[in-house]
Amino acid sequence: MPANETAPSVKKKGRRARLIVLVLVLALFAGLGYGAYWSVDTVRASYPQTTGTLKVPGLTGTVEVKRDAHGIPQLYADNDDDLFRAQGFVHAQDRFWEMDVRRHMTSGRLSEMFGAGQVEADAFLRTLGWRQVAQAEYDSKLSPETKKYLQAYADGVNAYLKGKSGKDLSVEHAALKISDDYTPEQWSPVDSVAWLKAMAWDLRGNMQDEIDRALMSGKLTPEQIDELYPPYPFDRNKPIVEGGKTDGGKYTPQGSAGSAATGSGSTGSGAGTGNGSASGSGTANGTATGLAGNATAQGAAVGLRTRMSALANTLDQIPAILGPNGSGIGSNSWVVSGKHTTTGKPLLANDPHLSPQLPSVWYQMGLHCRAVSEKCQYDVAGYTFSGMPGVVIGHNADIAWGMTNLGADVTDLYLEQIKPEGYVYDNKVLPFTVRDEVIKIAGGGETKIKVRSTNNGPLVSDRSDELGTVGARAPVASSAPDRGEGYAVALRWTALDPGKSMDAIFKLDRAKDFNSFRAAAREFEVPSQNLIYADNKGPTGNIGYQAPGRIPVRGSGDGRMPAPGWDSKYAWKGGKDGNAGYIPQDEMPYDLNPARGYIVTANQAVAESGTGQGKYPYTLTTDWGYGARSQRINDLIEAKIKDSGKISTDDMRTMQMDNSSEIAALLTPILAKIQVKDPDVRSAQKLLDGWNYTQEPDSAAAAYFNAVWRNILKLSFGDKMPKELRVDGSCVNVQEGGPVDDLATTVRECGSRGSDSAQPDGGDRWFEVVRRLVKDETSPWWRSPAPNRHEKDTTTRDELFARAMEDARWELTAKLGKDQSTWTWGRLHQLTLKNQTIGTEGPGFMQWLLNRGPWNLGGGEATVNATGWNASSGYEVTWVPSMRMVVNLNDLDKSRWINLTGASGHAYHSHYTDQTTMWAKGELLEWPFGKEAVNKATVETLTLKPAGSN
Repeated sequence: MPANETAPSVKKKGRRARLIVLVLVLALFAGLGYGAYWSVDTVRASYPQTTGTLKVPGLTGTVEVKRDAHGIPQLYADNDDDLFRAQGFVHAQDRFWEMDVRRHMTSGRLSEMFGAGQVEADAFLRTLGWRQVAQAEYDSKLSPETKKYLQAYADGVNAYLKGKSGKDLSVEHAALKISDDYTPEQWSPVDSVAWLKAMAWDLRGNMQDEIDRALMSGKLTPEQIDELYPPYPFDRNKPIVEGGKTDGGKYTPQGSAGSAATGSGSTGSGAGTGNGSASGSGTANGTATGLAGNATAQGAAVGLRTRMSALANTLDQIPAILGPNGSGIGSNSWVVSGKHTTTGKPLLANDPHLSPQLPSVWYQMGLHCRAVSEKCQYDVAGYTFSGMPGVVIGHNADIAWGMTNLGADVTDLYLEQIKPEGYVYDNKVLPFTVRDEVIKIAGGGETKIKVRSTNNGPLVSDRSDELGTVGARAPVASSAPDRGEGYAVALRWTALDPGKSMDAIFKLDRAKDFNSFRAAAREFEVPSQNLIYADNKGPTGNIGYQAPGRIPVRGSGDGRMPAPGWDSKYAWKGGKDGNAGYIPQDEMPYDLNPARGYIVTANQAVAESGTGQGKYPYTLTTDWGYGARSQRINDLIEAKIKDSGKISTDDMRTMQMDNSSEIAALLTPILAKIQVKDPDVRSAQKLLDGWNYTQEPDSAAAAYFNAVWRNILKLSFGDKMPKELRVDGSCVNVQEGGPVDDLATTVRECGSRGSDSAQPDGGDRWFEVVRRLVKDETSPWWRSPAPNRHEKDTTTRDELFARAMEDARWELTAKLGKDQSTWTWGRLHQLTLKNQTIGTEGPGFMQWLLNRGPWNLGGGEATVNATGWNASSGYEVTWVPSMRMVVNLNDLDKSRWINLTGASGHAYHSHYTDQTTMWAKGELLEWPFGKEAVNKATVETLTLKPAGSN
């Protein structure tokens, strides 16, 4: 589809798509030499049956699957087992390719589907051992009830798979069947549990920051690194909770008696189960990790940089199901009390920011018991993950909940001193824990690896040849043990300890009040999420918040830089030999009916840490998002309450689409005053006159400002970064002694970082960096060498800004043309939806066959409408609001929702991307919940019956 905001109709797309399929699929497989005949029937063979009757083994009664005009299913059953068995069946109908790829990824078996090119990723994932941890959770941690649901779900998937392969499952499976005779294996309950590990990995917190700071340490001083990681601005951007206290082993929110208003159901009292977060960023110079500081030899610094660079490159190869791990991974959620809404009951909004996937990572669904009872406990609707039972985000008949990433620091890298017989720990040599893994490769062949672990975790350095050769130079204090053959790198991560997060999903789905909501949250151990809450009890309902998660309490060190693994002082507290200790769940922060009447979570600091009154005594992380989005939402809510006193469902939707740029509001007045000589640059500068700082898709001013911002970042910071952080292909001249203009003393150094994680990415951390520097007009950061000998180096802020404005003008001329009247932000800022695996790495025409777009979008980085982009690599959309919802607790049938794509994962199905254009425009669909509303919206009904029934 060409770039536009208005997609062609579904019927037109469908007719055109079928014709394209006839030609291209035939060309694809004929080109492979098979000469097979492909037709529309081949493409449509995997489309699910959505009307009539199907018999499903294992069912004990009938299940109705009612789909609306967008193919969104609502399931009705008489017992829990039948409900989850049907959920597995329906998920597989629409999304089995996605499910199959995901389970191969989580178990480190992508090579079995896609060949030798995936061996490196598989080896790293086998080293982490997600599948082993998931198996341990299933065997020893999860409740019997949860295991029963998981088995029922797996049985439903397998009922769908029975007798199917190749084209019966998907076009993608048909391709694999032809090329490698691939046939999917049976689904297992552990396949579902392992998905939570992938979710936790993509939301793992500050591991990338830890690597980046270590890489910076070889080129920048500790003071410079601190300038690039400033403390959280508590004076300007509010944390989630304020003024609570921890006393006697429990957290109590400010001004709360710990109780909720009650209606037909009592919420009772609310003892705290969660806690806040740290306040500042710490310092790169004072991390107390036992690593050497400025006295470290240059060779050692290079060694650490090389080690961390190799690890970063390995991480870039790991598929990111949810998105790049950086400032964009996050979400918005907020809830407004009925005191401030037009409905008189709470309104709750949520839009998680994740990688744009095709199909969307989310699948909308309702799970309904015809009569809620002890044998059938669920009446819930919302967003599910294909491959996993239950509803992850949504509402039931009593409560609603949303999630944003808390961003807790739950990973640490440890340098390990290794010996032939083991590793050093407190002056003793301990044996590695070792296991052998065999990676099978499509088409035949296999690769064997050995996974070694210390008491700090698996040795991720074993997965990189480069990492294995540089450990002898890693910087350490003089008290460190002898290097021997060098240091390795181990990963400590909370998700590698078996937990009970799957139990939490089902408890959330059937929670009735704030107490049962918080009881469910206690078991949501990884990934650590901000959970917001609303119910319909009492005159105006209740609103609440809970910070759950398994969050470590460290000994020495603060988690900002790699720590010495040989010293037990740096282990997570709570047990000897590295056994972890965690913040007690009763001391985790929460809030209930705060006096302000609303709660906002958008990846800002949870609470201000410290020892004074109203401070939180534990450190959750020092690498928060910096609160640009959260404070904008706070401001919008407060302005609306002040203006009209009441907020409507449509007001919530409008807030979700807010495109205001905080950094534009800061810099545009400065840019407007800069003296510009070149008439073409001056003409572009005039675009900023009268601009209101909103990034609409048709805005020329937004296009020019964002290009200027990108070039300011490049000149001020990007060109000063070590090559390991600069985007691949970004080259600069680096001085190696002698005068800068002496060509004999300079070398051309090119960046090596992947486009998703390169720095500076332009997120709200960089907003804060520039905000703190902008008044210092002669800061060393504003110094930038001239691009040629005929120009002068910049030495002041305004000189650098002037060069950035010039560079931006010519960049947009190259990208959009010389005529400024044709410039728009949407033409630069485009979303292309890419089908998993084949859509990103397959043959070009296969990508064209399966991918969709582009769409021209508004919004931007650290904007409420968070269509993120990485300023180091370009303007392409790299993360998005993956769905949007607004729940109306007064009348659940008047709630609204939208998905990024559609219900179907089948290319060319009418529901493949039928929600995307509405999503791009900020529109929301009706969300029926009650039986009458669901029946009114139903356009197709499929009845699932027991195998032996008539």
